[in-house]
Amino acid sequence: MRTLTDKSKITLTDLIEETTLQYLKSLNGESRKHNGQYFTPASVAKFMAEMATYSSVSINLLDPGAGTGILTAAICDQIIKYKKCKYLQIDLYENDEKVIPFLQNNVGIIENQLNENGINTNIKIITKDFIIHNAHLIEDTLFLKESVHRYDIIISNPPYLKVSKESKSSKLMSNIVHGQPNIYMFFMAISAVLLKKYGQLIFITPRSYCSGLYFKRFRKWFLNEIKPVHFHSFESRKETFKNEVLQETIIIKGIKQINNPLRTKITVSQNSDFSNSCVLNTKYEQIIFPQDKDKIIHIPETKRDLEIIKFVKSWKKSFTDLGFKLSTGPIVSFRASQYTEYNTNFDGYTSAPFIWMNHLKNFQIQYPQKNINKPQVIKISSDSVKLLLKNKNYVLVKRFSSKEQKRRISAYYYSSSRFNTTYIGFENHLNYIWKPLGEFSEIEALGITAILNSSLIDRYFRIINGNTQVNASEINSLPFPDYNTIINIGRKSMNEKHITFSLIDSIVYNELSISNVVKEKIDCE
Repeated sequence: MRTLTDKSKITLTDLIEETTLQYLKSLNGESRKHNGQYFTPASVAKFMAEMATYSSVSINLLDPGAGTGILTAAICDQIIKYKKCKYLQIDLYENDEKVIPFLQNNVGIIENQLNENGINTNIKIITKDFIIHNAHLIEDTLFLKESVHRYDIIISNPPYLKVSKESKSSKLMSNIVHGQPNIYMFFMAISAVLLKKYGQLIFITPRSYCSGLYFKRFRKWFLNEIKPVHFHSFESRKETFKNEVLQETIIIKGIKQINNPLRTKITVSQNSDFSNSCVLNTKYEQIIFPQDKDKIIHIPETKRDLEIIKFVKSWKKSFTDLGFKLSTGPIVSFRASQYTEYNTNFDGYTSAPFIWMNHLKNFQIQYPQKNINKPQVIKISSDSVKLLLKNKNYVLVKRFSSKEQKRRISAYYYSSSRFNTTYIGFENHLNYIWKPLGEFSEIEALGITAILNSSLIDRYFRIINGNTQVNASEINSLPFPDYNTIINIGRKSMNEKHITFSLIDSIVYNELSISNVVKEKIDCE
C-alpha cells in the first residue's frame, strides 16, 4: 500500500480508496446489496468535497454512513488545502461490524495527517444505527434543545434500500413516510435537522425523491429545512457506481436556511470522471416552483430544458383535470397463476387475452407473441373478474424504461375492437389510461397517445423523473394541453397509416404551435 510520504503526493482520499477496495474484496456482492451499500469512488468523493466551502476556523463534520471513511478523507483533503480551519470535530456513524476495523485504521491515518498540518482534531466513531439513534429529532424539530450537537458540514453516500412501512425505522420516521420508503431519505431528513443554521448538506443518492407520490411528504418536509443550491447529475447511470446502481443518481448541495436562494447551480457530467462537465445557473423558482403543491424538483441540464419547462408549465390543466387517469395493471402473474394459461386460445366469454409489456411494439399491440414464456390468456370467472377490465378503449403505457432508451414514456393505443372479448387482462408492468366518467373515443385515445410519445413530453419527463419507472402520480399530475388540442392531434393521427416518432413530433409541434426556437431546443439531443 502507498503512504502519504510517497513522491506521487497521494491524497487521503486516494489512500482510503485503496483500503476500501481491500474491504470490498473481502465481501460478496449479495451481502452489500442486502445492506444497500454502494461505496463512493474517489473521484466522486473529491467532487463532493469540492462543493463545500471552508471559511471557518472551527468546523464540525458529520458523516452519517461513514463506510471506510472516504468522504471524510475527501473533506479533510480540502480542509488541509485551504489552511483556514484550526479545529476539526468529526463524528462518523458506522454500525457494520465488518467495515468498522477498516474505518478505525483509516481514522488513524486521517487524524495523523490533520495533526501534522496543524489542525487540532477530535474524531469519534459512533457504532450505532444512525436512524434509530436520532429519529426522535424529527418529531422534536421545533423544540430542539441547545444541547443537541449541530454540524457545519454533513456529507454522505447513505445506503439505498427500500424498507417496509412496518420496519422500526419507518415507524420512527412516520411523519415523512408515504408508501414504501427508501432508507436514504431517512438519512437526508435527520441530517437536515442536525445541521447548524447555514450549514451545508452534501449527499449522493438516487434521484427518485425529486418526484413521485411516495416521496411527496418527504419533499415538502425536506425543502422546508434545506434549500438546494447545487445539483449534479450523471448522463450515464451505469458508470457512477460501476453498474451496481440501477437508478439514476444525483449529488445535492443544500444550505439550511429559511429563505429560498436566488439561484441554483446545475452541473452535468457523462460519468464519474467529471470530464466535459456542463454548467447551468438558473433561478431557484425554475427548479422548484413556488405554487407546485407536489414540490417536484426539476433538474434541467441546458437552457433548452428551461425553455421546455416554461412551455409545458404554461398549460393550465393537469392530466386528471381533463378527466383522464392512469392506473397500474391489476394482474400480478404469479399471484393469479390459478387463472392464467400458457396458450393463446381464448373465446372472449370464459377466457380473455392477457396483455404484457412484451406485446407492445412499434406503436401496436402485437398479440399473441410466440417467443415469450409467459401466460397469454386469463380465465373469466366470478373470482378472476376483479382482476380484469372491461374491454374498452385504453392508452397503455409501459411502467419501466431506462435513461438510455429513445423514449422515457412509451404509449400505445388499445382499441376495444382489437379483440372480440367482454374483458381484457393487463399485467402489472403495464399502466393503462382510462376515463373515470365515460369511455375514450378513438380520437381522444390517439391524441393522448401521440402527446405522450412526443419528444416534448419525453424531454420534460426526463427533467422531472429519475426513476426506471413511469409512476402513476407523475402522469396524473402532468401538465397537459387543452381538450381541443388533444382532439385535433388525435384526428390527425387517425389519418396516418405508418406512425413514426418524427411523424408524431410533426403533428404535435404543429398543433401546439411550438416556435422554431423551442423546437430546435427539443430536437438537439
